[in-house]
Amino acid sequence: MIEFGRFTVSGEHEGAIGDMPIVLLPHELGQAYPWWSDDTRAMLDAFPFTLSGLRVCDFGSGASAILGVAMWQLGAAHVTCVERYAELREVAERTLALNGVEGEVVAATEGGFDFIAANVGDDELVEGLQRAAPHGIGTGQGGRLIRW
Repeated sequence: MIEFGRFTVSGEHEGAIGDMPIVLLPHELGQAYPWWSDDTRAMLDAFPFTLSGLRVCDFGSGASAILGVAMWQLGAAHVTCVERYAELREVAERTLALNGVEGEVVAATEGGFDFIAANVGDDELVEGLQRAAPHGIGTGQGGRLIRW
């Protein structure tokens, strides 16, 4: 278990802990816990205090879908995780279910979100996402936080 700001991240073997728990699964493609980068930590810290009732997207969710689960904990009404790799989507789907998140994991989306989180490390991609939702946060080159 690791306490991180408002969130407590634990492995499946530990179960949900704390007021805003995020439970992660290990997977055959690499360890999902503990795994996060400084960029992920910065994004979790930068999330708004609430996302109550919003339709949100974790773009490039990877296997952990940690940003999607965090947004659910912050009150999102529905979470869509977008991940291009099928093997990572499968683990992300299990992670959402384990955390009781109402949402889905897809390979692509048409948009229609109120808020997008994208830990992708790509300025141009984050710039494009700014047209898909009125608000969000992403990482650009070198982990620079981009908010809109």
